[in-house]
Amino acid sequence: MPFEVVLFDVGGVVLYTPFELAPRLERRRGLEPGSLELYGPFAPERDPQWRRVLAGEIGERAYWGMQARRLAPVLGLDGEDPTRQLIAELFAGEATDVVRPELEPALDELHACGLRTAVLSNHLSLFHRPEAIAAILARFDPIIDLSHAEVRKPDPAAFTAAAERLGVEDRARILFVDDQPVHLAGARAAGMSVVRFDPTRPGESFDEVVGVACR
Repeated sequence: MPFEVVLFDVGGVVLYTPFELAPRLERRRGLEPGSLELYGPFAPERDPQWRRVLAGEIGERAYWGMQARRLAPVLGLDGEDPTRQLIAELFAGEATDVVRPELEPALDELHACGLRTAVLSNHLSLFHRPEAIAAILARFDPIIDLSHAEVRKPDPAAFTAAAERLGVEDRARILFVDDQPVHLAGARAAGMSVVRFDPTRPGESFDEVVGVACR
């Protein structure tokens, strides 16, 4: 059965993970390499809180809240929302600094196969500046941002609502791409097909998405 839509997560898939951007922040602040101790999927054995995210015990917002509190004295995060400050520091720069370079060729291939591409994000406007990545976001329609929604991934209801927004009755014809196993489980529960994106192997992951979607 052919797919109709490839539905992408944003953080970690469309954009680099904050963990990949941490070395740049360390250089900008004159910190020793590795001093921020942000490991995530690149060294989960050293990051017990990230392992809790992968297990579905806590969400990413809670995880980054913990990291923001830990790093507040180091980075001078003293505003009302240190989590947003931390993410803003990590994602500072131009679109070319934060968007995965392998994404554009993958989108070209998907569109050449006649597929639509869309976005489903828990944190797009909460953690990022959509205007700064407007050019790449223009390649997705619709952009479903759950930053201020009551129901978010991994709740299957969020995926059901997304399918309705996409106008696709057979949810198996939606291929959902995310780096979080718990989110993929929610999409499966809602009847979607899924591909797990591995941020440690982005090129191979995009190749897998195209291979599955365009088969």
